[in-house]
Amino acid sequence: MSEYARVILHAGLSKTGSTTLQDVCAQLRPLLAQQGIHYPQFTFEGEPFPNHSIPMTAALTGSATRFGLRLSERFNGREEDVVASCRRQFDAALAAGGAATLLLSSEIVEGYGPQVASDLLRRLRACADEVRVVAYVRSPVSALASLLQERARAGSAMIPEGLVGRTREKCERLQKHFGDALTLLNYHEASAAPSGLVGAWFDLLGLDGEALVATAHPPRNTRLCAEAYRLLVAVNTRHPLQGGGLARRAYDLDFLQALPGQRFEVPDFHGTHLEQGCREEAAWLEATYALRFPAMKSAPATGPLWQEQTLAALPAVLAAAPRAELRQALAAALRDEAAALRAGRPAVAAALERIARAAAQSPA
Repeated sequence: MSEYARVILHAGLSKTGSTTLQDVCAQLRPLLAQQGIHYPQFTFEGEPFPNHSIPMTAALTGSATRFGLRLSERFNGREEDVVASCRRQFDAALAAGGAATLLLSSEIVEGYGPQVASDLLRRLRACADEVRVVAYVRSPVSALASLLQERARAGSAMIPEGLVGRTREKCERLQKHFGDALTLLNYHEASAAPSGLVGAWFDLLGLDGEALVATAHPPRNTRLCAEAYRLLVAVNTRHPLQGGGLARRAYDLDFLQALPGQRFEVPDFHGTHLEQGCREEAAWLEATYALRFPAMKSAPATGPLWQEQTLAALPAVLAAAPRAELRQALAAALRDEAAALRAGRPAVAAALERIARAAAQSPA
C-alpha cells in the first residue's frame, strides 16, 4: 500500500500567485494536517526554506547550482551539507505517510530537464496511488505586465520582446514531462472566484476554501504605477546592480510603489508586434488547453503620464529613499523625463525639473 492516497505537486508558473499560495499553506500547515494534507517544512540547521523550490530541486539534482540554485549566496562553504540535508528531508517526506495527501509546491519544476522531471514523477508515483501536477496559467499580456514590474523591482532592465512566448514554452514543457498527470488551471477564473485565488486553491484540494481564507493572512501584493516603472527602468539601465557606479541592491527602490499614477501597461505594446505575439500565444493556449482569458484591449487604457496627483505625491515619495545617492539617481531620471516632455508639455516638464532639483539637494 502506498504511503499517500495522492500527491499534488503545484508547479507554479511565474506571476500566478505561487508565493501567496505557498505562504498561506505554510501559515495553515497545522490546520491542513488536521484535514489530511501534509505540507512539508524543509529546514537547514533550524532555518526554514520559504517553500519547496530550493530543497526539492537540490534533493533531486544533488547540485547546489543547477536550475538557478545559488546556495553559495546563503550557505557559502556549506553547500554540500545543505544538499545532503535536503535529500534526507525530501526522502523522509515521500516516505512519511500518515496523511491522505502530500502537497508540494515549487516554481522551479517548470524549468526541469526531462531526466530530472522523469525521476521526480517516478518517485511521486512510487509513494502515492494518484499523482496530480497542477499549474495556473495567466494570459500572456497579463503575465508579461506583471513580470516586467517584478523584474524592474529586482533591478533588471528587461526587454519585453524576449518574454513573449514564455508561457507557451512552459506549458509545453510541463505537458511533455508530466503528460496525463498535468492539469492546467485558469489563473483569472481562480482569482475571480468568490473567495479569490487562495480560496479556489483550497477548494481544489477538496477543502472549504471560504472557511480557510477567513483564517489566513496572505501577503499583500503591490503594483507599480506606470511612472514608477519608468523611473525604475531608467535607474536600472544607468546603474546596473553590478558595476553600475551606484551601491544598490535588488528591491531597494521599492518605496516607489507608494507613488500614485497611471495604471501600468506593457510599454510600446498596442499596435505592435508585441501585441500580435501575445494575441497569437493566447489563442494557442486557449485552443490547446480550453482556457478562456480576459479579452485583450486594442488601445491603451491610460492617459498621459505625470498627472497632477502624481506630481503632488512625488516629493514625499522621493524623501522616503533610504540614501541620498538613490534620490540623486532618481533625480537624474526625472530630469530625463522633463527633457522628453519640454516641447509638448512645458508645465509638466518644469514641475519635474523642480522636484528633481529639490530631491538632488536633499540631505542624506
